[in-house]
Amino acid sequence: MIYSLESAAERLASFDTLLAKYGIRYDKTSVFYKSAYHILEMLEAHKRTIEINEHEDLRPLFREALGLNDFIAKILNVQTHRNFDRLVPHLKKITKGSPVLTVSATNKDLLDKNDRKPLDDSNKLFELYLACLALPEFDNLVLDDPDNAKGDNPDLLFDAFGKKWAIAAKVLHTETIKLESIYKNWDKGSDQIEKCVANKGIVFISLRNLIEYNDVWPIVNDKEVEQGGIRYYAAFQDIAIPTQILEGYGLAIRKGMLDEFGETPIHSINSRPSSVGGFVVACQSATGVLFDLNPMPAILKVFTGVQFAPFDDEVLGVLCRLNHQMQITN
Repeated sequence: MIYSLESAAERLASFDTLLAKYGIRYDKTSVFYKSAYHILEMLEAHKRTIEINEHEDLRPLFREALGLNDFIAKILNVQTHRNFDRLVPHLKKITKGSPVLTVSATNKDLLDKNDRKPLDDSNKLFELYLACLALPEFDNLVLDDPDNAKGDNPDLLFDAFGKKWAIAAKVLHTETIKLESIYKNWDKGSDQIEKCVANKGIVFISLRNLIEYNDVWPIVNDKEVEQGGIRYYAAFQDIAIPTQILEGYGLAIRKGMLDEFGETPIHSINSRPSSVGGFVVACQSATGVLFDLNPMPAILKVFTGVQFAPFDDEVLGVLCRLNHQMQITN
Protein backbone atom coordinates (compact mmCIF):
# COMPACT_ATOMS: atom_id res chain seq x y z
CA MET A 1 0.00 0.00 0.00
CA ILE A 2 1.48 3.35 -1.10
CA TYR A 3 1.86 5.85 1.74
CA SER A 4 0.52 9.40 1.89
CA LEU A 5 1.73 11.71 4.64
CA GLU A 6 -1.26 14.01 4.17
CA SER A 7 -3.83 11.24 4.66
CA ALA A 8 -1.86 9.90 7.63
CA ALA A 9 -1.99 13.31 9.33
CA GLU A 10 -5.74 13.51 8.72
CA ARG A 11 -6.26 10.06 10.25
CA LEU A 12 -4.16 11.07 13.23
CA ALA A 13 -6.45 14.06 13.88
CA SER A 14 -9.54 11.84 13.64
CA PHE A 15 -7.95 9.31 15.97
CA ASP A 16 -7.20 12.00 18.55
CA THR A 17 -10.89 12.91 18.47
CA LEU A 18 -11.84 9.27 19.01
CA LEU A 19 -9.48 8.90 21.95
CA ALA A 20 -10.90 12.06 23.54
CA LYS A 21 -14.41 10.65 23.15
CA TYR A 22 -13.46 7.73 25.39
CA GLY A 23 -11.40 9.81 27.80
CA ILE A 24 -8.09 8.28 26.70
CA ARG A 25 -5.17 10.65 27.23
CA TYR A 26 -1.52 10.10 26.44
CA ASP A 27 1.50 12.21 27.34
CA LYS A 28 4.67 13.17 25.52
CA THR A 29 6.60 10.23 26.98
CA SER A 30 4.33 7.63 25.34
CA VAL A 31 5.38 5.58 22.33
CA PHE A 32 2.19 6.68 20.59
CA TYR A 33 3.04 10.37 20.96
CA LYS A 34 6.60 9.87 19.69
CA SER A 35 5.36 7.95 16.64
CA ALA A 36 2.60 10.48 15.95
CA TYR A 37 5.09 13.34 16.24
CA HIS A 38 7.26 11.68 13.62
CA ILE A 39 4.33 11.61 11.18
CA LEU A 40 3.77 15.33 11.61
CA GLU A 41 7.50 16.06 11.46
CA MET A 42 7.82 14.14 8.19
CA LEU A 43 4.82 15.97 6.77
CA GLU A 44 6.46 19.32 7.52
CA ALA A 45 9.67 18.10 5.91
CA HIS A 46 7.66 17.01 2.88
CA LYS A 47 6.19 20.50 2.69
CA ARG A 48 9.74 21.83 3.08
CA THR A 49 8.79 23.93 6.10
CA ILE A 50 11.58 22.19 8.02
CA GLU A 51 14.84 20.69 6.82
CA ILE A 52 15.87 17.05 7.14
CA ASN A 53 19.36 15.65 7.48
CA GLU A 54 20.15 14.08 4.10
CA HIS A 55 22.62 11.72 5.78
CA GLU A 56 20.05 10.38 8.26
CA ASP A 57 18.61 6.93 7.63
CA LEU A 58 14.92 7.68 7.08
CA ARG A 59 13.75 4.07 6.99
CA PRO A 60 13.06 3.80 10.76
CA LEU A 61 10.93 6.95 10.61
CA PHE A 62 8.93 5.65 7.66
CA ARG A 63 8.47 2.25 9.32
CA GLU A 64 7.10 4.00 12.38
CA ALA A 65 4.81 6.29 10.40
CA LEU A 66 3.54 3.51 8.14
CA GLY A 67 2.82 1.20 11.06
CA LEU A 68 1.04 3.82 13.13
CA ASN A 69 -1.01 4.94 10.14
CA ASP A 70 -2.11 1.36 9.51
CA PHE A 71 -3.00 0.78 13.17
CA ILE A 72 -5.03 3.99 13.31
CA ALA A 73 -6.79 3.13 10.06
CA LYS A 74 -7.85 -0.24 11.51
CA ILE A 75 -9.36 1.45 14.57
CA LEU A 76 -11.15 4.13 12.57
CA ASN A 77 -12.56 1.52 10.18
CA VAL A 78 -14.55 -0.10 12.99
CA GLN A 79 -15.32 2.89 15.23
CA THR A 80 -19.00 2.94 14.14
CA HIS A 81 -19.51 -0.80 14.64
CA ARG A 82 -22.22 -1.58 17.17
CA ASN A 83 -19.76 -3.60 19.29
CA PHE A 84 -16.85 -1.16 19.16
CA ASP A 85 -17.12 -0.55 22.91
CA ARG A 86 -15.78 -4.07 23.44
CA LEU A 87 -12.45 -2.88 22.03
CA VAL A 88 -12.08 0.18 24.25
CA PRO A 89 -10.36 -1.55 27.24
CA HIS A 90 -7.64 -2.70 24.85
CA LEU A 91 -7.53 0.71 23.16
CA LYS A 92 -6.62 2.28 26.49
CA LYS A 93 -3.32 0.38 26.36
CA ILE A 94 -2.15 2.89 23.76
CA THR A 95 -1.09 5.21 26.59
CA LYS A 96 1.84 2.89 27.40
CA GLY A 97 2.20 0.28 24.67
CA SER A 98 3.54 0.44 21.12
CA PRO A 99 0.81 0.09 18.47
CA VAL A 100 3.34 0.17 15.64
CA LEU A 101 3.62 -3.40 14.32
CA THR A 102 6.27 -2.43 11.72
CA VAL A 103 8.94 -1.87 14.39
CA SER A 104 10.18 -3.78 17.38
CA ALA A 105 8.30 -3.18 20.62
CA THR A 106 11.68 -3.42 22.35
CA ASN A 107 13.00 -0.35 20.51
CA LYS A 108 15.40 1.25 23.00
CA ASP A 109 14.74 4.70 21.59
CA LEU A 110 11.05 4.44 22.39
CA LEU A 111 10.82 2.51 25.66
CA ASP A 112 11.96 2.97 29.23
CA LYS A 113 14.22 -0.01 30.00
CA ASN A 114 13.09 0.03 33.64
CA ASP A 115 9.38 -0.24 32.85
CA ARG A 116 7.98 -3.63 31.76
CA LYS A 117 4.41 -2.36 31.30
CA PRO A 118 4.93 -0.95 27.76
CA LEU A 119 5.88 -4.42 26.53
CA ASP A 120 2.85 -6.03 28.15
CA ASP A 121 0.55 -3.34 26.77
CA SER A 122 2.14 -3.69 23.33
CA ASN A 123 1.07 -7.34 23.37
CA LYS A 124 -2.49 -6.23 24.12
CA LEU A 125 -2.37 -3.85 21.16
CA PHE A 126 -1.52 -6.79 18.88
CA GLU A 127 -4.68 -8.46 20.21
CA LEU A 128 -6.58 -5.25 19.47
CA TYR A 129 -5.25 -5.19 15.91
CA LEU A 130 -6.49 -8.72 15.28
CA ALA A 131 -9.84 -7.81 16.86
CA CYS A 132 -10.21 -4.92 14.41
CA LEU A 133 -9.76 -7.40 11.57
CA ALA A 134 -12.31 -9.82 12.98
CA LEU A 135 -15.01 -7.36 14.07
CA PRO A 136 -16.36 -6.49 10.58
CA GLU A 137 -16.19 -10.08 9.37
CA PHE A 138 -17.52 -12.29 12.16
CA ASP A 139 -20.32 -12.28 14.74
CA ASN A 140 -20.25 -12.20 18.55
CA LEU A 141 -16.67 -11.03 18.95
CA VAL A 142 -15.48 -11.14 22.56
CA LEU A 143 -12.04 -10.15 23.86
CA ASP A 144 -10.36 -11.44 26.98
CA ASP A 145 -10.20 -8.74 29.68
CA PRO A 146 -6.81 -7.01 29.17
CA ASP A 147 -6.60 -5.96 32.81
CA ASN A 148 -7.58 -9.24 34.47
CA ALA A 149 -6.27 -11.82 32.01
CA LYS A 150 -4.73 -14.84 33.75
CA GLY A 151 -3.12 -16.33 30.66
CA ASP A 152 -5.41 -19.36 30.59
CA ASN A 153 -7.89 -18.09 28.00
CA PRO A 154 -7.54 -17.29 24.30
CA ASP A 155 -7.60 -13.61 23.44
CA LEU A 156 -10.51 -13.48 20.97
CA LEU A 157 -13.71 -15.47 20.49
CA PHE A 158 -16.09 -15.16 17.53
CA ASP A 159 -18.55 -17.11 15.40
CA ALA A 160 -17.77 -18.29 11.86
CA PHE A 161 -19.06 -21.10 9.64
CA GLY A 162 -21.54 -22.18 12.32
CA LYS A 163 -18.80 -22.73 14.90
CA LYS A 164 -17.23 -20.91 17.83
CA TRP A 165 -13.67 -19.86 16.98
CA ALA A 166 -10.80 -18.61 19.13
CA ILE A 167 -7.59 -16.73 18.47
CA ALA A 168 -4.60 -16.88 20.78
CA ALA A 169 -2.24 -13.97 20.05
CA LYS A 170 1.42 -14.31 21.01
CA VAL A 171 4.34 -11.89 20.62
CA LEU A 172 7.90 -13.18 20.79
CA HIS A 173 10.37 -11.12 22.83
CA THR A 174 13.55 -13.13 22.31
CA GLU A 175 16.49 -11.33 20.71
CA THR A 176 16.72 -13.93 17.94
CA ILE A 177 14.32 -16.47 16.46
CA LYS A 178 14.35 -19.37 18.91
CA LEU A 179 12.43 -22.40 17.72
CA GLU A 180 11.87 -23.66 21.25
CA SER A 181 10.18 -20.36 22.19
CA ILE A 182 7.99 -20.53 19.10
CA TYR A 183 7.03 -24.13 19.89
CA LYS A 184 6.17 -23.24 23.51
CA ASN A 185 4.05 -20.28 22.43
CA TRP A 186 2.19 -22.40 19.89
CA ASP A 187 1.69 -25.14 22.50
CA LYS A 188 0.43 -22.67 25.11
CA GLY A 189 -1.91 -20.93 22.68
CA SER A 190 -3.26 -24.23 21.40
CA ASP A 191 -3.85 -25.40 24.96
CA GLN A 192 -5.74 -22.19 25.77
CA ILE A 193 -7.97 -22.76 22.75
CA GLU A 194 -8.50 -26.44 23.62
CA LYS A 195 -9.70 -25.58 27.14
CA CYS A 196 -12.14 -22.83 26.11
CA VAL A 197 -15.62 -22.99 24.58
CA ALA A 198 -14.36 -22.75 21.00
CA ASN A 199 -14.66 -25.60 18.51
CA LYS A 200 -11.62 -24.46 16.52
CA GLY A 201 -8.91 -21.87 16.92
CA ILE A 202 -5.80 -20.33 15.43
CA VAL A 203 -2.61 -19.28 17.18
CA PHE A 204 -1.12 -16.06 15.77
CA ILE A 205 2.54 -15.35 16.58
CA SER A 206 3.89 -11.86 15.89
CA LEU A 207 7.53 -11.62 14.82
CA ARG A 208 7.63 -7.82 15.16
CA ASN A 209 10.61 -7.97 17.54
CA LEU A 210 12.64 -10.35 15.38
CA ILE A 211 12.37 -9.17 11.78
CA GLU A 212 15.53 -7.92 10.07
CA TYR A 213 13.77 -4.83 8.80
CA ASN A 214 16.62 -3.48 6.71
CA ASP A 215 16.63 -6.68 4.62
CA VAL A 216 13.12 -5.81 3.48
CA TRP A 217 14.15 -2.26 2.52
CA PRO A 218 17.88 -2.23 1.81
CA ILE A 219 20.30 0.54 0.98
CA VAL A 220 21.70 0.13 -2.53
CA ASN A 221 24.95 2.09 -2.05
CA ASP A 222 26.38 0.90 1.27
CA LYS A 223 29.99 1.60 0.32
CA GLU A 224 29.26 5.22 -0.58
CA VAL A 225 27.32 5.71 2.68
CA GLU A 226 30.28 4.38 4.66
CA GLN A 227 32.37 7.09 3.04
CA GLY A 228 29.87 9.81 3.95
CA GLY A 229 27.63 9.69 0.88
CA ILE A 230 23.84 10.16 0.83
CA ARG A 231 21.77 6.99 1.11
CA TYR A 232 19.85 5.60 -1.84
CA TYR A 233 17.00 3.32 -0.86
CA ALA A 234 15.88 0.28 -2.83
CA ALA A 235 12.62 0.66 -4.77
CA PHE A 236 11.23 -2.64 -6.02
CA GLN A 237 9.37 -2.84 -9.31
CA ASP A 238 7.49 -5.86 -7.98
CA ILE A 239 6.24 -5.68 -4.40
CA ALA A 240 6.14 -9.48 -4.37
CA ILE A 241 9.92 -9.51 -3.91
CA PRO A 242 10.06 -7.90 -0.42
CA THR A 243 6.81 -9.69 0.46
CA GLN A 244 8.54 -13.01 -0.15
CA ILE A 245 11.22 -11.99 2.34
CA LEU A 246 8.58 -11.70 5.06
CA GLU A 247 6.86 -14.92 3.96
CA GLY A 248 10.22 -16.63 4.20
CA TYR A 249 10.20 -16.31 7.99
CA GLY A 250 7.25 -18.68 8.25
CA LEU A 251 8.73 -21.15 5.77
CA ALA A 252 12.06 -21.17 7.63
CA ILE A 253 10.32 -21.68 10.98
CA ARG A 254 8.40 -24.69 9.66
CA LYS A 255 11.53 -26.36 8.31
CA GLY A 256 13.51 -25.52 11.44
CA MET A 257 10.89 -26.95 13.79
CA LEU A 258 10.63 -30.20 11.83
CA ASP A 259 14.42 -30.53 11.78
CA GLU A 260 14.84 -29.74 15.48
CA PHE A 261 11.83 -31.40 17.09
CA GLY A 262 10.69 -34.02 14.61
CA GLU A 263 7.07 -34.94 13.95
CA THR A 264 6.14 -36.48 17.32
CA PRO A 265 5.90 -33.31 19.53
CA ILE A 266 4.31 -31.41 16.66
CA HIS A 267 1.73 -34.16 16.21
CA SER A 268 0.96 -33.99 19.94
CA ILE A 269 -0.32 -30.45 19.44
CA ASN A 270 -2.04 -31.13 16.13
CA SER A 271 -3.89 -34.09 17.64
CA ARG A 272 -5.95 -31.79 19.86
CA PRO A 273 -9.56 -31.61 18.59
CA SER A 274 -9.52 -27.82 18.23
CA SER A 275 -6.17 -27.75 16.40
CA VAL A 276 -6.12 -26.54 12.80
CA GLY A 277 -2.82 -28.11 11.74
CA GLY A 278 -0.37 -25.36 12.59
CA PHE A 279 -0.21 -21.67 13.40
CA VAL A 280 0.16 -18.29 11.68
CA VAL A 281 3.09 -15.89 11.86
CA ALA A 282 2.35 -12.18 11.46
CA CYS A 283 4.98 -9.92 9.89
CA GLN A 284 4.83 -6.27 8.89
CA SER A 285 7.47 -3.91 7.55
CA ALA A 286 8.11 -0.98 5.26
CA THR A 287 9.77 -1.11 1.88
CA GLY A 288 10.28 0.98 -1.23
CA VAL A 289 8.38 0.43 -4.49
CA LEU A 290 8.26 2.10 -7.87
CA PHE A 291 4.98 3.88 -8.53
CA ASP A 292 4.72 5.61 -11.91
CA LEU A 293 8.51 5.32 -12.06
CA ASN A 294 8.86 7.21 -8.76
CA PRO A 295 10.23 5.55 -5.59
CA MET A 296 7.62 5.51 -2.83
CA PRO A 297 7.47 4.05 0.70
CA ALA A 298 4.97 1.25 1.13
CA ILE A 299 3.80 -1.01 3.94
CA LEU A 300 3.87 -4.79 3.78
CA LYS A 301 1.47 -6.87 5.89
CA VAL A 302 1.78 -10.64 5.74
CA PHE A 303 0.14 -13.63 7.43
CA THR A 304 2.02 -16.85 6.71
CA GLY A 305 0.57 -20.21 7.66
CA VAL A 306 3.07 -22.57 9.28
CA GLN A 307 1.25 -25.75 8.29
CA PHE A 308 2.24 -29.18 9.58
CA ALA A 309 -1.08 -30.50 8.29
CA PRO A 310 -3.06 -28.73 5.54
CA PHE A 311 -5.40 -25.99 6.73
CA ASP A 312 -8.98 -26.94 5.87
CA ASP A 313 -11.38 -24.74 3.90
CA GLU A 314 -12.87 -23.18 7.03
CA VAL A 315 -9.47 -22.15 8.38
CA LEU A 316 -8.48 -20.77 5.00
CA GLY A 317 -11.79 -18.92 4.85
CA VAL A 318 -11.21 -17.27 8.24
CA LEU A 319 -7.63 -16.33 7.31
CA CYS A 320 -8.73 -14.98 3.93
CA ARG A 321 -11.28 -12.67 5.54
CA LEU A 322 -8.86 -11.50 8.21
CA ASN A 323 -6.22 -10.82 5.58
CA HIS A 324 -8.75 -8.89 3.49
CA GLN A 325 -9.38 -6.55 6.41
CA MET A 326 -5.65 -6.26 7.09
CA GLN A 327 -4.94 -5.02 3.57
CA ILE A 328 -7.67 -2.35 3.72
CA THR A 329 -6.44 1.13 4.59
CA ASN A 330 -9.67 3.15 4.55
